[in-house]
Amino acid sequence: MRNIVVLDAPSNLGLRPPAPGTVPGCHKLAGALREQRIVQSLGAPPLS
Repeated sequence: MRNIVVLDAPSNLGLRPPAPGTVPGCHKLAGALREQRIVQSLGAPPLS
């Protein structure tokens, strides 16, 4: 059986630079996926 681990590692590699003073959209991706319960859907254990 495989252990599944979910890492939050946003990267803007290959994307255009964001406008000055704004947060890149990729920075928000990990939180958006977690809000959609991606960790539970994959069957990864919660952080202890």
